[in-house]
Amino acid sequence: MGSAGHGPRPAPSGSRPGVEAIPGPPSELERLDQLVARSESATLSAAECQRLATLAHRIPGRQRRVAGALGNQRSAPAVDALLRTPSTVPGVVEGLFRAFRAGVRRIHADLPAEVPVRSREDRAPTEIWTSPAVLALDFRSSRSRQFPALLRRARLSFGSALERLELGAPATKNPNNTVYRLALWGPAPRLADDPALDRWRPDTTPQVPELPALADEFTWLHGQLGKLRGTRLWINGWCFPHTRVRAEITHAVQVHLVRAWVEWARETVGEGAAP
Repeated sequence: MGSAGHGPRPAPSGSRPGVEAIPGPPSELERLDQLVARSESATLSAAECQRLATLAHRIPGRQRRVAGALGNQRSAPAVDALLRTPSTVPGVVEGLFRAFRAGVRRIHADLPAEVPVRSREDRAPTEIWTSPAVLALDFRSSRSRQFPALLRRARLSFGSALERLELGAPATKNPNNTVYRLALWGPAPRLADDPALDRWRPDTTPQVPELPALADEFTWLHGQLGKLRGTRLWINGWCFPHTRVRAEITHAVQVHLVRAWVEWARETVGEGAAP
């Protein structure tokens, strides 16, 4: 009468004897591993980098491996994807360092204004352009006791290249409305031929401070001013605002990224000066 465990099991409903089942689509883990494997021998597209970052969020156990794969890409899409991953994940800071050490610059895509935000990922951009190579620091006036001395040093070091902007009420009424900006532009030999500058300084030739002399000064000033609230560090088009959230790009992490950009710039200056 067919006790349990005796006799052939009935075939699943809808299946045919002798016909193998068709494998289903790959799981998210399999897709993640496939993209990581592909990154070892090819340059990932922007969509693939973002897909990796999304899968890493869903599979935390693979975040370290994904960070390593994106870090080895040394590309703008990989930097965008790394910045979606907590900086506390091993490999994220190292990957950003490698990218800026290689001179990677952010890529922007302009889209028609009438395209809804939620559908922009599916629309082809009307124009793609790259940010110029620039290291900059925006900082506001502060009531910190050290701020006057820091501002004085910035003025002595950068001179007229230290930019100043008044926001809202006059600075005499609200000192916090004064914003300053320090900037180190990419090496001069490559700056003149950089079409990205047309978008940033269309009316004037950008001031290019003597990079070797001011790189250390910028690094020191960022080390002090970067601790103040309201400061923003800019590297090749990416913005890193002041934060104390450990999973984000804190001042302690920014210090390494500034060093990466300075090392790249100095190396590029040496190449440009070589006969």
